[in-house]
Amino acid sequence: VATQGPASPDVARAFDRARELCEPGENSSQLFTVLRGLGIAEMFATVTISSLAHAAKPSPKIFQLALEKHALDPEEAMYVGDSLHDDVGGATKAGLRAVLLDRHGKHAEAGVQRIRTLEELVPLAEGL
Repeated sequence: VATQGPASPDVARAFDRARELCEPGENSSQLFTVLRGLGIAEMFATVTISSLAHAAKPSPKIFQLALEKHALDPEEAMYVGDSLHDDVGGATKAGLRAVLLDRHGKHAEAGVQRIRTLEELVPLAEGL
């Protein structure tokens, strides 16, 4: 799951099944502070961030590192992010199922799986 900006009310509900948080963004070094502040840090078994992984999106390297931590093959995981190029592009390059968080419907013609809220992840995660 990629995050950007303030957390929305649906974040905690959607993260209930998440085990890995992969934040390949430029501000990823601040992520631990944000997670603790939101009270959701304990929801993740591991966190992979670009500053520690020495990889930036859309490089598939950071996604592959997250998969390795959990001994998962790409088809066993899903990556959700709000950037069509960086999140969906990077995850797809790494072989993961990519889902675009498109809260405002700006990418209706993108040809990728889209959701408007993180709560929509619950049924999608059932198939993993």
